[in-house]
Amino acid sequence: MKTQIATDKRGIVLHVSDSSPGQIHDYKHFKQSKLPRWLEKNPDIAAYGDFGYQGVNKDYPAISFELPIKRNRGKKELNRSEKIMNTKQRKKRIYIEHSFAHLKKFKILSDVYRNSKKNYSAIFKSICFVSNLRMLERMS
Repeated sequence: MKTQIATDKRGIVLHVSDSSPGQIHDYKHFKQSKLPRWLEKNPDIAAYGDFGYQGVNKDYPAISFELPIKRNRGKKELNRSEKIMNTKQRKKRIYIEHSFAHLKKFKILSDVYRNSKKNYSAIFKSICFVSNLRMLERMS
C-alpha cells in the first residue's frame, strides 16, 4: 500500500493522503490526492519532492515545489553547482525521512500488513495522529 504524507520541519504530519495499491507511481498518486489543491491554497508553503515527482512544476505552476536536478542521459554527471543544489535540497527533505522513521516505529507500518486493505488508510492516519502527539509532547 502507498500513502503520501506532508510534514513540517518539526516532523509534524500536516497531510495524509488516502492509501492506494503499491504499484501506482508517486506522481500519479500525488495528482489523485487532495495535496495539490491544499498546496495551491497555501502558496507560502514550499514543498520538496524526490525524482518520483517530475512534472509537478509543469502541471501545477502555482505550487512552490522543489525537485532535485536530474542527470540527463547524455550527460555523464552533474556539475558542482548542481550537486550542491541537490545536497541542499536533500538536507531540507530529511525531515520527511525522519517522520517516516518515527512512523515505522509502529510495527504495523514496517511489517507485512495482514489486516483488511479497506482499514489501512484509517490505521495509517491514526498512527500519524499518535506520532504527532508524541512529537508535540517532546517539544513542550
